[in-house]
Amino acid sequence: MLPDLIFYLNLAGMEEKIVNQNKVTNLVGVILLAILIFLMIPLSYGMQLPFVYWINQIIFFLLLLSLLFLNTKWLAPKLLDLISQGYIDLAHIEILVLDEADRMLDMGFVNDVKKILTKVPVKKQTLFFSATMPQEIRKFSQSILKEPIEINVTPVSSTAETVKQSVYFVEKNEKFDLLVQILDDKKINRSLVFARTKHGADKLVKSLLLSGIHAAAIHGNKSQNARQRALDDFKSSKIRVLIATDIAARGIDINELPHVVNYELPDVPETYVHRIGRTGRAGYHGTSVSFCDRQEKKELQSIQKLIGFKMAVAIQ
Repeated sequence: MLPDLIFYLNLAGMEEKIVNQNKVTNLVGVILLAILIFLMIPLSYGMQLPFVYWINQIIFFLLLLSLLFLNTKWLAPKLLDLISQGYIDLAHIEILVLDEADRMLDMGFVNDVKKILTKVPVKKQTLFFSATMPQEIRKFSQSILKEPIEINVTPVSSTAETVKQSVYFVEKNEKFDLLVQILDDKKINRSLVFARTKHGADKLVKSLLLSGIHAAAIHGNKSQNARQRALDDFKSSKIRVLIATDIAARGIDINELPHVVNYELPDVPETYVHRIGRTGRAGYHGTSVSFCDRQEKKELQSIQKLIGFKMAVAIQ
């Protein structure tokens, strides 16, 4: 027997749809504003007959109202707003699906998710999907799931032969200097650098900019517009270096990306495979460089066990 109502929640995808709609709204707004300016020019020079003047005034007023309407009514409201306004009632939900949970939390939606969970019945079936299960995601899942059955899909364990992999053994406080040294090679026209945290990504960008290297960051604390702008600049080579957290980097799809740097090794070995899978695509060759400090040797061992071989050790 099918349930009466299933609620599928993917706030990560929802935000992108809102931004796309806002782009259309902004375009229409610009067109209307241009018409307004066009109508104002003859008015300022007294070039209109009386009846034409009043017609223009009416059109001017209507267009002004349209602009205000665009900026307030046509923007896609958040789900919580729709609930508070009485347009959506979640009281009869029987199945709740939380998809891309790790990405939702990384993008800062955790409080929104918790608020939405208070609107659904206590008695329900909850399906929780996540590409990765770091400790904070597992802790969150345990707080909302009751006696869950966990199903693990066999993770990706192989890396492409088109990717040349190497590792630098370096002290933590020397990583940045090594990164600058590598990026000084002008043959590297674009490099995707992975940081473990959002704060670390922002800190790297600031340091690179001070070193004269154009860079930008994408992570969950950035707006969708900011992430898309950084990605577009990276694709068009306006910036050479893009600093990314693992979850935010999922939307990156560049066939000719030549270079990936693991500034910090990931906690989950499978994440390494996903990271370097950004290069060496569609028949192109790529290079993956990993930095490993003393505290990360355990992570390196786990990665090498997963991929089935030891990476070549690079020398500074």
